[in-house]
Amino acid sequence: MTDQTKRSRPRDYNLAPTEGFANDEAAALVAMLDELSERAIDLIEDLNADELQALPDNCANTIQMLISHMTWGEPIWFIKATGIGLPKDLAEQAPPGRFPVLQRTAAGLITEVRSVREGYTKPLIATLEDIDVEHPNPADDPYPRNVQSVTVRGLLMHQVWHWTYHTGQVGLIRRMLGKAYAWAMTPRITGKPL
Repeated sequence: MTDQTKRSRPRDYNLAPTEGFANDEAAALVAMLDELSERAIDLIEDLNADELQALPDNCANTIQMLISHMTWGEPIWFIKATGIGLPKDLAEQAPPGRFPVLQRTAAGLITEVRSVREGYTKPLIATLEDIDVEHPNPADDPYPRNVQSVTVRGLLMHQVWHWTYHTGQVGLIRRMLGKAYAWAMTPRITGKPL
């Protein structure tokens, strides 16, 4: 590892469920989402505006587009399922499109990630006792890809996977830009100090 290499945050495989949730399984899934978004934040916090907007050869999206897509994808699905919209301050910030092209600094993207999670996703999910209720396709604003119904559990799992695979893409683009990153394991897995 060179001096230029950013050392990643250690992985944590023993996440405590988020406190204050009516449903324990939802609390565990939201804790996973928090960890995944913090790992994405760790990948971008040292990048400049040009790096966030760079589009390497054979890539379809920039890092900024992927972070914005993950951030704003959360409320898109939950709004359709529950009918509960964003608070006014977040609604005014919401960009158009699935992969929005925005001019954001790393700090701006990080603020958006945390604001959407803390200001919308967590308060919405925290109140739900049953996350397995089926939410049928809303006639006025249908789910994408011919999905006919969803559950909050399914949407939370979708978001866990969504943050996982797109964060991997962010990490790959970062490396393609020459920004080294040392992925860390936790001593509870490796038995060795970090």
